[in-house]
Amino acid sequence: FKMDWKFDYEELVNKVKYQLHAKGLDCITGIYGHFQKYDVDGSGQLDKVEFELFMRKMGMFLTTQELTVVFTKFDINGDGQIHYQEFFEVLRSSFNEKRQSVIKYVWELLDSGNAGTLDFAHLTSNFQAANHPRVKLREKTAEQVQEEFEVGLGYRCNDGPVSKDAFFDYYADVSACLPAEKDEYFIDSVLESWGLSQENYVTPERIAELEDILYEKVRQRTHGADDEGKTAGKVFRHFDKDESHSVTFEEFCQALEAYGC
Repeated sequence: FKMDWKFDYEELVNKVKYQLHAKGLDCITGIYGHFQKYDVDGSGQLDKVEFELFMRKMGMFLTTQELTVVFTKFDINGDGQIHYQEFFEVLRSSFNEKRQSVIKYVWELLDSGNAGTLDFAHLTSNFQAANHPRVKLREKTAEQVQEEFEVGLGYRCNDGPVSKDAFFDYYADVSACLPAEKDEYFIDSVLESWGLSQENYVTPERIAELEDILYEKVRQRTHGADDEGKTAGKVFRHFDKDESHSVTFEEFCQALEAYGC
């Protein structure tokens, strides 16, 4: 059953994201200047008339009825005004687990020493703008992508040390300009921009699949009064040579082989 369009907020917000992406906007911080331009009274908010003007000037082609529905969605506190942060929060809601997973993967590689923060200049110098899909498709130059990255990340960390939260916040801003159907584009653009291979990245779906395989192997080896937990415990205790209640990566691989994985 398809919900009536008047109440299908998510579909309309996704339509906005499609149009943002089509216009070449790759980070919602790039919208702020446009937002300010139509904030006539400088209140940091847009009323309905200002919002409709802002959307149309931005090239967001929605019907009057759709604009009304979208305005209601963005007006989170219901005061008849849309604050910049309200606009942000609705768009950033698409930062799903699949997208967050690849950012976690990249961060852990960049912060291999578990310092907790990374140098802003170091990150910007290692960002490979030339590998971004926009550059490969000749929609933008590498210089444009690099500048947008530095501005967007700098907004989240004030051009200082970059924390994990700031790194995630930046990519939530990037995700905000991509519709729900663009998960693979998001993953590819992130990996390629950091010079990483898709082949070495394990998606959440693949991890879930491997967990199911492992569970089935454990179930097959469970007999009699034992349950799956006891079976798994026996195998892993066998490889816990120092009885530390933990196993190394090599020991873990041996345990998986013992299961026939």
